[in-house]
Amino acid sequence: MSSALVHRCRKYNYEPCAIQCIAVRLEKDQPLVALARSDASIEIWAVTGEVWFPLQTIISEKGQLINSLIWVKDRLISGIQSSQITEYDLNTNRAKYSVETYGGDVWCMAYCDKIQRVAIGCEDGGVRLFSTETPKLTFDRGFDRATGRIFSISWHANGNTLVTGSFDVIRIWDTRTGRAVRRIALERERKQDATIIWSLVILNDYTVVSGDSYGRVQFWSARNGTLLHSFRAHRADVLSLCMSEEQTSIYAAGIDPRVLEFRLINTYSGAGDGPSKWVKGRETHSHTHDIRALACCRNNLFSGGVDTKLIVNSFKNKAGKKLRKMLPFPAKPLASSSMKRALVLFQYPTHLELMKLAKEVDMKDLNDHPKEIVVEEKERILLRIAVPRSDRGQIVTSAISPCGNWIAYSTTNTFRLFYLHYDADTLQLKLDRIHSESLPACTSLAFSNDGNLLVVVTPMHRISSYLLHESCQRIELLNSVHAQNMNFNLHLIEISCDKKYFALANLGGEIDIYSTVDLSHFCSLPRYGNTPATALSFDGNYNLMISYSNMKVCEFSLTTQAYTDWSRAFHSTNEDGLVSILKSAVTKKRSNLGVVSKISKLHFRNHKDDQVESLAFVSHDGIYIIERSTNAQKEHSSSRFCKKFCPIIHANFDEEKMFVVEQPLDRLEELLPPPLYQKKFGT
Repeated sequence: MSSALVHRCRKYNYEPCAIQCIAVRLEKDQPLVALARSDASIEIWAVTGEVWFPLQTIISEKGQLINSLIWVKDRLISGIQSSQITEYDLNTNRAKYSVETYGGDVWCMAYCDKIQRVAIGCEDGGVRLFSTETPKLTFDRGFDRATGRIFSISWHANGNTLVTGSFDVIRIWDTRTGRAVRRIALERERKQDATIIWSLVILNDYTVVSGDSYGRVQFWSARNGTLLHSFRAHRADVLSLCMSEEQTSIYAAGIDPRVLEFRLINTYSGAGDGPSKWVKGRETHSHTHDIRALACCRNNLFSGGVDTKLIVNSFKNKAGKKLRKMLPFPAKPLASSSMKRALVLFQYPTHLELMKLAKEVDMKDLNDHPKEIVVEEKERILLRIAVPRSDRGQIVTSAISPCGNWIAYSTTNTFRLFYLHYDADTLQLKLDRIHSESLPACTSLAFSNDGNLLVVVTPMHRISSYLLHESCQRIELLNSVHAQNMNFNLHLIEISCDKKYFALANLGGEIDIYSTVDLSHFCSLPRYGNTPATALSFDGNYNLMISYSNMKVCEFSLTTQAYTDWSRAFHSTNEDGLVSILKSAVTKKRSNLGVVSKISKLHFRNHKDDQVESLAFVSHDGIYIIERSTNAQKEHSSSRFCKKFCPIIHANFDEEKMFVVEQPLDRLEELLPPPLYQKKFGT
């Protein structure tokens, strides 16, 4: 890429939220991770090859808090701190329905596949069972009410035994009668402080494992209520427990930011089975703050907490341990920009901020200028657009048009469109709301380059195209149709340069091309397995560049309805896609590869005066750059990875400038509460 002026912006005050709970299930032999954050948003993380990426995000209403999250086969259910349990529709990213529990706040949930029942522990001390045999959760029955709220709950595999933990007591329940058959009292180390059983697990051999507020991990016999083993594992509360699929390892974590493993070993030295006991195993220190959630699936340990990062530990072998840290950024973009008007729009949960980019001193020859550019005017926040208090929803998606004249955002309930009057010289600003009953709440939206066309996709998979009239500030509905495939969430829209076509991608790996005028289906790209696309980009020749979640890239020609020659040649020499360019630059730090979120194409002349096209693939880790000659007889010249800007929230390009929004990780750590104090040697 030739010399370019780079605007680096760190004015975006992104505040990630803590992870409250984690639930994992297998989909096509791969883990699918659902995690709930403290703002009641739910993120679904998937893996393709060795790349973990945020598949989708479910935005909830303001003021909610999710205490528990479970998978019931392919159904996702949460327990909300408002006496309700909610099931979500993953195809629409919305809540399907909510069921009242009539027991106060829902603190914990557990599912038993054998009897198809969900057990819920509530604020009033009652256990309630809900049936999953019908499309909607239905109340089955309640158990005898106990004293004090229920903090933890766990099923035995046979479905006849249930264990619950509350203040000072573990109760063993017979689910056939709804009565407690055994009561285990835990010792208080301080008379004035009750023992809170934060987490429980029951094994097939009727061993109950508990984690409490004194930092103890204890093993009990559910048959007679006796204590088998007790470990003072942590320096503070043990908040979460999970067991391996073989039930030979128990993992414990809590306020003390470390994960401890307890192993079941055979103490008999002779042949055959003999007596066994639980002992401490390995210990990991991958988090910096409280660990609130643990989950195990296929030799992978998932953990998350106050430090906002999802961490995956792989224990496939004893010698080599793989650890991957996921950056706490959602699937949807958090910023958009207009290079023409030098404006950037920042998205927050309940408001938007419009910022003017810094203005540099005019330069005739950038190549002869020093690296530090003289700034004439600094960046400045021009406008703050808040969601009205009457709207209980949070912002799902937003965008500023490339021309800089339109701003749109959608909450879970309402779509709002504005026309922006802006004078860059005098900084005079006026925002006019454009009212239209035909604008529904949407999950994705896109403007054309000239700002005259708007395409939106609703949660119910309905596609609508609108003509925007700048002169009279009016919006006109062109057409509205349902998508080709209604079974997958639609998450990406890209409009061609001449506004004749637009591409629409879903989470099932399908990409369809539509005509913008009548929304007729033009063609479909070859389906690349179930791997979803993460970024799309059109050029002026009806070529669509696609980046997939496994870092593979393809270029598809709408004219020939086939992959281009460059795409085939690139695949033949780069089997791993963009990973093959500079894989070690990211993986050597044991972090996770960030998927591509934006693709840009720039043209310039190299030192040989040849016209060169530069492809920039933007991810959180940096920018993958591929330079190729526009001459069809020449192959692409070079490829490299730029990691000067990291992590990247948003990037935009034109022929002379590059704009990058960065979010330093040390700034995110400064926003976190202080961790548990631990005295270190020499202090």
